[in-house]
Amino acid sequence: MTYMGVATDNLIGAVITQEEFDFVSGLRIPANDINGLWLKKRIIDRKIVEALESGKVERVSYEPVIRQNGPQIISDYAGSGINGFKSMADGKYYDSKSAYRKDLKSRGLVELGNDAPTVAKGPEAVINEKDLKQDIANAIQQLGG
Repeated sequence: MTYMGVATDNLIGAVITQEEFDFVSGLRIPANDINGLWLKKRIIDRKIVEALESGKVERVSYEPVIRQNGPQIISDYAGSGINGFKSMADGKYYDSKSAYRKDLKSRGLVELGNDAPTVAKGPEAVINEKDLKQDIANAIQQLGG
């Protein structure tokens, strides 16, 4: 495990305490930080920067990522039983996406996923200016105006 690119084994004890490491590693600073958490974190981070600059600790060198050439395959299998997924259409569990989609198609349904459903635009009202004025006059007269 590393923090700020330095192995935690090299940090704890030599640069920061276990309590300081536990503090910064699980820290989530809220937007309205009234306890000065960001300042405490900055002080701890500054200790590590100074240790890096003085040569007391060194950054961990990472192995380069090896990119694969060729096709990348995503399986159709989703697992069976509890590892599969439940259809909202019939309540059955499916262990493959293709079987699920085939069942949906046979029912005339469409899989939406995370897409927001779209609403078709309804017919637009045709308003006749003369009729509108008459309707308003009638409404005013009915209200006693």
